[in-house]
Amino acid sequence: MEGPAGSSEAKEDIDCEEEGEKLDSELHRLRQENIRLGGEIVILRQNMIALEKENFAMKEQRSRAALDGLKRMEKLKKEVDVLKVESRIRENQSRVLKRQKTTTEIDVKWALARSSCGISFSLLPFEFNRLKFLKSFFYSDFCQLESSSVIREMKKKISRFKEFLDFYMLFSCKVDVFREFFCLVLMNPLFPEEKMKLFNTLPLDWILNFSDEQFISLVKEYIDRNYRLMGLFLLRVAEERPFLLNILITKEMFTELARMDTRVGCRLISEVCRKGGLSLIDHTNIHYIPQEDLKVLYKDLYFEVYFDAVA
Repeated sequence: MEGPAGSSEAKEDIDCEEEGEKLDSELHRLRQENIRLGGEIVILRQNMIALEKENFAMKEQRSRAALDGLKRMEKLKKEVDVLKVESRIRENQSRVLKRQKTTTEIDVKWALARSSCGISFSLLPFEFNRLKFLKSFFYSDFCQLESSSVIREMKKKISRFKEFLDFYMLFSCKVDVFREFFCLVLMNPLFPEEKMKLFNTLPLDWILNFSDEQFISLVKEYIDRNYRLMGLFLLRVAEERPFLLNILITKEMFTELARMDTRVGCRLISEVCRKGGLSLIDHTNIHYIPQEDLKVLYKDLYFEVYFDAVA
């Protein structure tokens, strides 16, 4: 027969066992809950990764579509600009050559072709003065010269760069010739003033060919080295393609051009202000901007500050 002490110990054992069972049950429940939550976390992570992939794919698709649209637009602009340039040049040539005809007038082209002066209307002989004369007075015949033949003849002149550059300037109105040698011309550091004529006269879409990475990279490097000479070209960009200006030059370059205070530089500043500043004007160079241009840039936000003279 157990005494009171034995009965008390047995009861404590039973209570401990019940408490242990409760703890084991709670621990098991918590483990199950942890496993369930872990599974949900894995599913959520997988869903997030899937959403990120889908979002990236959509962004990439939109980017490709935008790039394709931009390329198509640039191609159409190039074609339009080429037609405009050719039309303008032909119009100027016809205006120069237009004369009052009489019944006794001799056709100039016919007479030159049959004279002993050496003028012909073919590519060969490949002589600069003869071809320059042909371009000046018979531009339509000049444009009909085959580009592939011109390129073949010009390759023979590359070793004599000044002579080659003269021919390149002459034939740069032909887009195939322009593209064939433009990178070569930019990489050669000689005669930068002559090259400025290309930047100042040819269509911007020919020069800023963003579809060719090497092409646009060389143009950017050339501008970095010679931007002080390229005010007129940069003005053309600001007028026709303002969204490209802060890609081609930095704020520091623009500040230097503004500080030079040239006529073209002043026109460039005015155009940039009319286009909203193009991220090129801030507190570091605002003191170079004329007051009238600041009024255009800041509109209603502009105000003048007057200081009273100290008595």
